[in-house]
Amino acid sequence: MARMLQSLFFFLGLAGVLAAAGCISSEPPKQPAANGGEHGHDHAAHVHGPHNGHILELGDEEYHAEWLHDGETGLVTMYILDSEAKAEVPVIADKLTITIITFTSDGKSTQTPYDLLPVNPTEGDMPKASKFELIDKRLETDLSALTKGAIEAKFTATLNGKKYETEITHDEHHH
Repeated sequence: MARMLQSLFFFLGLAGVLAAAGCISSEPPKQPAANGGEHGHDHAAHVHGPHNGHILELGDEEYHAEWLHDGETGLVTMYILDSEAKAEVPVIADKLTITIITFTSDGKSTQTPYDLLPVNPTEGDMPKASKFELIDKRLETDLSALTKGAIEAKFTATLNGKKYETEITHDEHHH
């Protein structure tokens, strides 16, 4: 019994030393920027976007994309947001593409692209939209299964003439 108490006190003391040295912290670590520096905002503050969807970072946070999916209807919606992931930004884009990559047990993969089209684009020579949608039960099912390992998804779009590409995960913006 005395030996167990000694071990317990040793481990409690060790935990105290590690905490004092900064090895154990109750604060989450700061997230590095893609360029190696620190971001100017807290990623935990917007794990979900203004529509309560999942967030994707586009470029060096030039834009964000927020995606939502409805299992009942098969509706997949993508919003283009500003650099702070707070407000919709209308962009020139004829479509946004989500490519689903499925893997078989023998390591082979297939890629299926899905195009989300602009909703209520502005009139004119260069129409703009911030909301893009597609109703497709298979896409919605695949996006719901992203955390299961045999499926990956990639986002590709040309916004205002610049191409963006990123991986889609359910826990996006935790990079």
